[in-house]
Amino acid sequence: MTMDLDIIIEHKKLNKQDFVQSLSQNGFDITLSDLEGLEEKSHCTFYPKNSSFRIDLKGNYTELETESIEMSIRTRYDSIDIQIDNPINFILYKLKFGSEQDIEDAYAVYAHNNDSLEDEEIIKRSKIIGVEEEIRNFLEKANEFIKQEKNA
Repeated sequence: MTMDLDIIIEHKKLNKQDFVQSLSQNGFDITLSDLEGLEEKSHCTFYPKNSSFRIDLKGNYTELETESIEMSIRTRYDSIDIQIDNPINFILYKLKFGSEQDIEDAYAVYAHNNDSLEDEEIIKRSKIIGVEEEIRNFLEKANEFIKQEKNA
């Protein structure tokens, strides 16, 4: 549903050389310099070869990231244990970063998970993440869109 994959990692434990080598050998366009953002407490972006899809990688810098990891959904995919951000955090962090694509991604995830989400819980969590003003407008527009789609 989105054009990117956002990954939070324990950056202090990362062997960057091995990480870059492994990804390069598995079809990703990445160099060691692509990971400089981790030292700046920012993010890094790299791409699978021959694709416009991107991967945004950031370290676990704050309590919010730690909390996001703790609240994640744990699952198994193709014999690999993975953690996926829960829909509420996903939506709120997309609003926090706020690019046009992030907002589109947030709408898509909200619409897809609407039956299992409570707006009151989203609003409560938005205060913690710092997007309380953005979430009210977002929810109004998203719910109006969903209502129109159901009536169409």
